[in-house]
Amino acid sequence: MSQLSATTQETLQFYSGYMGSVGLTDPLQASSTTVQLLDLITQTVNTPPGQKLEAHYQQISGLLLQLTRAPSISPDMAAQAARLAELFAQMAGQEGPPVLSLSPAALASPIAAEKETEALLTLLGRMAQNNPANTNTFSQLLPLVQENSALPSTHPIRQLLSFLLQSGSELHPPQYQRGTEPQIEEYLNRLGIAMERLLVENKPEEAARTLKFALLELSQQAGSADKSTIAPDHLAKTLELYQLLQIRLSNEALFFLPLPYSFLQQGYLLVDSDRSGGESKTEGNLASQADQTIELHLQLEGLGNVQIDIRRQEDRVALRFLTENAEKAKFVAGFREELERWITSTDLVSVQFLVGANEPVRTLLEIITRDGAGGMIDTRA
Repeated sequence: MSQLSATTQETLQFYSGYMGSVGLTDPLQASSTTVQLLDLITQTVNTPPGQKLEAHYQQISGLLLQLTRAPSISPDMAAQAARLAELFAQMAGQEGPPVLSLSPAALASPIAAEKETEALLTLLGRMAQNNPANTNTFSQLLPLVQENSALPSTHPIRQLLSFLLQSGSELHPPQYQRGTEPQIEEYLNRLGIAMERLLVENKPEEAARTLKFALLELSQQAGSADKSTIAPDHLAKTLELYQLLQIRLSNEALFFLPLPYSFLQQGYLLVDSDRSGGESKTEGNLASQADQTIELHLQLEGLGNVQIDIRRQEDRVALRFLTENAEKAKFVAGFREELERWITSTDLVSVQFLVGANEPVRTLLEIITRDGAGGMIDTRA
């Protein structure tokens, strides 16, 4: 990094930080760890009197140490997690009589104070959005907060729950937050699909802030004999492939925008210019169009191929979801009410859940070669 220009360093750091903040790797890992901790709390509280708890406390200690390494956690919360990890490790390994389960009196008490119940429900709701399978743990946990007096604040289990509630907003932010659109727009604009156009328009500073420019500089700095140039060269060729696809599809009155996100196996967006008022679509001005016909072609792990057609006219929108089979269409249709709640800026006039989604790459190739269109595109990238 030290051999690269300041602009390229900033670009690489931007994409590294962006993927860490919106990708699913860290949020899912943190959510999984928190669910395991809540599950261990439930097991600990429900363990019959007289049984040992060393194994439970040892697992809790290890999971807390995992949370200290979560990128989204603040230094203060990381320090609290480390302190609790040490406490539970000491309890699991202390000499003398074995650590036994809670007393019958403790078992009859809730693990949280009344004022903490709302925070707990909010935390559980956020994690349920990430993984509906967590509802089994939650169904066992909720009764424990609906009794009489709470465990003492000094009890380790109570301290652990308080920590999870305090760290909930850091480790598990709401999935949908307003104000993220500019960052998403910048992420796509800075890929470098329009880098050459920026140079022609005498905007070298903007061109130098793109990922394509950074990859080209990275390849040159490393040297042609260095094996590390393989990845930058490959990524640069992938961006050039996106550029060729944009040029080719513009002849079909289609605007192509790749969606290279870590949570998508494949993904791109198509805007039909003909049915969108004939206006030109370029990077950065999609959101300004009043009438739009948009297709999202995605491939997701677990759900497979998905096509989402969005037809918007003035303040009304119609949606159509296509999946690979009827079972997956039925699964997606189960979220219709939630979908309607999230769409607030326009009126949802219709939603369809159908079968017929193809692999995104295959659909793209069919569009390129349809109607006997000539020309070849180098897809080796």
